Amino acid sequence: MTIFQVRQARSRAIVWTGEAASADRALEAAAQAAGYHTFAEMPDTLRTDMAAEAVTV
Repeated sequence: MTIFQVRQARSRAIVWTGEAASADRALEAAAQAAGYHTFAEMPDTLRTDMAAEAVTV
């Protein structure tokens, strides 16, 4: 698995870091950590401002 950071696109603030199989799975994990069942359940204003990127440690 790869380590991903999920960030707010505009501010670049990190909202979640962890292992995931893909960027899409990282976004799902970040949404679940925030209390949502799926990434699609998040409000549009949050969802459209999030991006996942693989990081090297």
